[in-house]
Amino acid sequence: AAAEREAAELAASAIETVRASRQLLQQYGAECMAVVAQVAHQHQVRADERIDAALGYVRSAEARAKTAEAQAEHNAADARRARAGTHKSSSSSEAPRALVATGGSPDSGAIASAA
Repeated sequence: AAAEREAAELAASAIETVRASRQLLQQYGAECMAVVAQVAHQHQVRADERIDAALGYVRSAEARAKTAEAQAEHNAADARRARAGTHKSSSSSEAPRALVATGGSPDSGAIASAA
């Protein structure tokens, strides 16, 4: 009878140990899931921050490119005006010589043929 009682106590103890182990494993699993979710969230936040930073760099580069393009257009316009001013001054100094050489007057169209 003592052996049966001891066997019953050992069986009850084993059952309690199995139940406690299951409960601890379930708690551990839930904690692991929470840690995984937290790490995934942190990873997503960091990825979003990197994407936002990259987009900021792209926007900044686009703005600088737009400014540079506008400046280049402005510089090109200045260069065209400068060339046009140089061309006008050289052609205006040549016009009187052309008139003298052809014996024409400004109204005779000699300027158009000389230019």
